[in-house]
Amino acid sequence: MMKLLKLSFLLAQAFVASAQDGNRLGKGPKRGGIVPSSPVMEECDGTEAYFENQVDHFDRWNNQTYRQFYGQSDYYVDPEAEKTLAVIMVGGEGAGFSSGDLACLAWIPVYSYFVQAMVEEGYSVRIYYLEHRYYGRSKLDFGEESSFTAENLRYLSSEQALADLANFISSKRSSDSEPWIAFGGSYPGSLVAWARLKYPHLIAASVASSAPIKPIIDFEGFNDHVASAWANPDAGGSDRCLDIIENGHVQMQEMILNADDDLNYYLEGFRGEQLCEGEAERLNGEDFWALGTSPLISFNLQENKLTCTQPLCNIEHICDALIEAREAVSTDLDALLEVHQQMASMVTPMSQDEDHTLTVHAMTSTFSLMKTSPGSCLKSGEMFGIPYQFVNTNDTDPNNYDRPWNYQTCNEFGWYQTCNEGTHCPYFRGWYPVEVWYVICEVAYGISPERLMQGTEYTTLNYGAWNIDSDRILFMEGAVDPWTAGALPESQSTKEMPVYLVPGASHLEWSYFDDSEPLNEARGEILDVLTDWMKDIEKERT
Repeated sequence: MMKLLKLSFLLAQAFVASAQDGNRLGKGPKRGGIVPSSPVMEECDGTEAYFENQVDHFDRWNNQTYRQFYGQSDYYVDPEAEKTLAVIMVGGEGAGFSSGDLACLAWIPVYSYFVQAMVEEGYSVRIYYLEHRYYGRSKLDFGEESSFTAENLRYLSSEQALADLANFISSKRSSDSEPWIAFGGSYPGSLVAWARLKYPHLIAASVASSAPIKPIIDFEGFNDHVASAWANPDAGGSDRCLDIIENGHVQMQEMILNADDDLNYYLEGFRGEQLCEGEAERLNGEDFWALGTSPLISFNLQENKLTCTQPLCNIEHICDALIEAREAVSTDLDALLEVHQQMASMVTPMSQDEDHTLTVHAMTSTFSLMKTSPGSCLKSGEMFGIPYQFVNTNDTDPNNYDRPWNYQTCNEFGWYQTCNEGTHCPYFRGWYPVEVWYVICEVAYGISPERLMQGTEYTTLNYGAWNIDSDRILFMEGAVDPWTAGALPESQSTKEMPVYLVPGASHLEWSYFDDSEPLNEARGEILDVLTDWMKDIEKERT
């Protein structure tokens, strides 16, 4: 599905789950090799508040404001310190942090080691989290219940979000020379990179984790990268595993195209649906879109976790199960069905276990355009449907971020994870074309393909895509994260804008408390780079 982890920084949820039984991080983390531990919850502090920000930063005659939610931790504030520093985590396309998460804002591992190192260097450090407009508690008030209409979404853009950030920092700085370091992951990672580009006088440096910065409408590279991830030995994948997945999807496509007698058996096994009698011979066009958007293996690779130990919770365990299943059945499709059913049987008990929150999400987050009617069968011409959450204009639910986020993709970014013929996509090649999203953007928001193209061209012109012209931006990317296909290529890494590719890692994986050598080295890299940059920043500001 078109999600950037669809949580913008669900990192906080994994963090709090890890923190329940932990110990406070020790002072003076080792550079180049940090072993993370969790804080005691009682030692956390943090407050939440609202900031009056401009509705439209680019219309000087518009004096309307809205209440933007933010959090602040003064855990490392030292009134006696001669130097001050602020760290800000930028929110994105999700509800952001709960009150409990904000209480431990000082302990999020992606930056807490750097903060502690700066405290030892004599800095007083404030930490902030700023929620993105239109998401969570930062809704604009249009005086009506359904404020997510296309007209009311007109103030939702990355440009407005960056101006929100600039306005917030300007009001919170203790002095014009105080350095602010911005952190973000996924779409917020894109934002902090662009913030350093657009507001270098406010943002001294940025750490952009898993950040796509190139708008791409037909994002073929995403599923090309998925294929390489299934075969990546650093993540526990293999060529054999990828072959089973690719061949199984080809076999299912052939079965659908040939109206095979066993088709309903497999549709029932994978989808819990069957075709009405005689409908198999009539399938075409949008029917294939409905069938082709959901892979037969329901695992979201951007949520792969190297250190996961539960059954079928990551690439390694799924690949092991597929290879074992293939030894016992006659086709690759049957192996996929066997593992799919194993995964489906685990969802209910796992959903009751707090430790499995992300795993369950990974197993159930499959994007589907298939309309379902419990108890009825599927008919040709009636299977394709736009998901309700894409057209739901009610903004009263703080977790309703599908509609505003997909508006942003239609208006600015694209990033549609197609599965086209002639690509390395391991799923239903040819059945998930970009035309699917042309329909969604047009129906849900009145955005035509031409306007979509104009929007992505403007975003490229505005920020530079892979030709971004800036400095002091650290790009952290996971080797198996499909979003790396839209991030700054490792080949373009420079001293001013280094790109660090974390072996075997997925989306934002170094941001959690997971402990493995590649993740610890990634955290050490962040500390090393930022510590060196802070020396340069000090020289510039003295």
